[in-house]
Amino acid sequence: MRSNQGFTLMELMIILAIVAILTGVAIPLYQTTVMKSRRTTAQTALLDVASREERFFAANNSYTSDLSALGYGVSSSSTSMPIPDSTNHFYDVPSPTVTTGASAGYTLQATPATSQLKDTTCYTYTYNSFGVRGNVNGSATLATCWN
Repeated sequence: MRSNQGFTLMELMIILAIVAILTGVAIPLYQTTVMKSRRTTAQTALLDVASREERFFAANNSYTSDLSALGYGVSSSSTSMPIPDSTNHFYDVPSPTVTTGASAGYTLQATPATSQLKDTTCYTYTYNSFGVRGNVNGSATLATCWN
């Protein structure tokens, strides 16, 4: 007598159901984690631009809206910088908005691009010369977005 080895249709259907459930849970969690890591990249970029603005101010006694003057590899006519790079960018950092006079300062923004547009939790990040952080059009609190 020969023994039949293999799986029954019922066993295969159970395994398929388990894999489908695990996939249904894992993919959204993975996408959320990827979006959070991209948010951190945007925050880091804003803080880097702020640091360069302060160095520029120390040397020139004024802020600049020219990203190339801050040492970024963009043309002087460029109005924004892709983050992290032009090939795979998920945020755009437009040229700083600079105010002059007695209340000289700057305001920075990181606006979502490409697939990061789906992230409605923390949408547009802002940072200014006074160290004030912001989150515009996001559904989460400021503390949640900047952690």
